[in-house]
Amino acid sequence: MTLYELISAYANYNKWANEQIINWLGKQPYDLLAQDMPSSFPSVNHTLKHVWESQVFYLSILSEKEAQYGKGLSFKSISHGLLDSSRELVSFIANLGAGQINDLRNVNRSDVKADRPISEFYLQCMNHSTYHRGQIVTMGHNLGLTKAPATDYYRFMLSEGI
Repeated sequence: MTLYELISAYANYNKWANEQIINWLGKQPYDLLAQDMPSSFPSVNHTLKHVWESQVFYLSILSEKEAQYGKGLSFKSISHGLLDSSRELVSFIANLGAGQINDLRNVNRSDVKADRPISEFYLQCMNHSTYHRGQIVTMGHNLGLTKAPATDYYRFMLSEGI
């Protein structure tokens, strides 16, 4: 498997895993998803919004365009935004030639200044989303939610026949 194929697979994995989480949470009482609790972010909805905004941030780096962040904290708006940004990550890599996977992208912010390859930004974005999906499952368990989906890459490989 080439690096380009791996990154493409991970973009599809990220979309699949986000769909699993959104489908699970969409069956839960919305008031629980907005309930404050101790974690990195004050609620499941806040954590989901953070994942969405982070994906938008990484897409802005990859596409070299201004980030367009969504508004609101309703589960519906957040879930639509998260899934849209997940599809955009898949689409971006699908439209990128394999020879461009190591093209550099520049970040020039107060907290980081770097020129890094597209592949590294993709891996960071996928890793970041995976980290917070794990938090969301733990937060859900603390709220009494059951039957959280398994969203690790192994489950994705099995479900997609990879």
